[in-house]
Amino acid sequence: MRLIEERIPLMLPIALPDRVQKSGDCAGATAHARRVSAWAAFLGKNCGVGAGSVDLLRKAALVHHAPGFEWSSHSMQRLMEEVVPELAAPPSASSIAMSSPPHWELLFRELSRGRYEPHRHDLLCRIAEIAYAFDELLEFLPYESASRRDLVAELESLFPDSESAAILSQLPSRIPLQRRDISAFAERIPISQASASELWRLIAVEDPRIGVLEGLTSSDAMLACLLVRAANVAAFPLLSPITTVRKAILHLGIPKARKILVAALLRPIFGSGPQKALWNHSLNAVEASETICDLSGQFHSGEIFLASLVHDIGRAALLAGNSRQAEIYGELIAEVAEVTAVEQLLFGMDHGAIGDAILEGWHFPGSLRSAVRNHHQPEVSTDLLTPALYLVEFVTGSGEDLPSVGRLSTSARKLGVPLPDLLRCTAEPASNWKILRYAA
Repeated sequence: MRLIEERIPLMLPIALPDRVQKSGDCAGATAHARRVSAWAAFLGKNCGVGAGSVDLLRKAALVHHAPGFEWSSHSMQRLMEEVVPELAAPPSASSIAMSSPPHWELLFRELSRGRYEPHRHDLLCRIAEIAYAFDELLEFLPYESASRRDLVAELESLFPDSESAAILSQLPSRIPLQRRDISAFAERIPISQASASELWRLIAVEDPRIGVLEGLTSSDAMLACLLVRAANVAAFPLLSPITTVRKAILHLGIPKARKILVAALLRPIFGSGPQKALWNHSLNAVEASETICDLSGQFHSGEIFLASLVHDIGRAALLAGNSRQAEIYGELIAEVAEVTAVEQLLFGMDHGAIGDAILEGWHFPGSLRSAVRNHHQPEVSTDLLTPALYLVEFVTGSGEDLPSVGRLSTSARKLGVPLPDLLRCTAEPASNWKILRYAA
């Protein structure tokens, strides 16, 4: 089986239950197992199977790479014919013990014990097999131009029977996005174009005078309160509490005070529901971006700081409001962590492209917009900010896309960042950033 395992893309570990995490040599199998579990549960619920059977689908998919199961000779023969045809042997009556994905039928043997609803055995097996095949197709989606129609057509060729067609009909439908839809997303974001333009002006100025920051802060009681609180929890010891904006700026220093003000202006965009978790991730990204700057030494820290704060604004826009689009999107990403695959499937673009369109309306510079647009596909860009954002996502452990050692190593090499140093990085915000976080 060594040749088969070598054809499995090497990916980075993603948190799973201990027994699943330890179940195989290939760390990418754990991420694949979780995704298959999510898609199987999604299809099961939409096909109307009971809650107990959905739970069984989840559990079966999570352990389908675990050791201790046997493949039937038929399953072994089919796998070998598909993956390594030259090594395929004629089927025999015996079974072969392996630490690879077991035949689905063996995983569903609990059904015969009457512990779950009396659905037909083969229905759940077929749902799981379709989920398995669907995820394998999705793994290639970021690297090719296949559409949802192409994916479904390939699945239909693999599963041509009528029962499979009924299951495939439950895959999420494509939601075409027009320019006006993206504009509508942008309008739901609680920040004016004038305020957004002010963000870039604050970051672009190399050395803003203290009066500029003081004037901006003093005009907004919430900003003033946040800045004073940040100064009082700063790393340097205080003889007495800080109570004025000017003293807060002097204590923090202009560069730090400026960044806190920019973050405070952006925070309301991520002010509800799942968007709050996005904001906390953005603050982690800020910390990670400072680490990447230190390791690389090739950036204007203000530009990568702002890019880190707004890189997921497309996701915030997709989740905003009560539209059917937001509802379907929210349901799917709750099941499947790799949101870029879901976005490509639903919209034909990911949140980076949507974020780029929003930032264009805010008159942000092209270099920053390009980095936001391509931060999950750094290979398509020639600048340095894009791979830097890719490394920021890696350090924060966002899990928004399918992990890729190729993209990771290429991005690190372009920036001159040693991989061993990168693997030791963490992204916990400093104390004076924590006041901007939402409660978990």
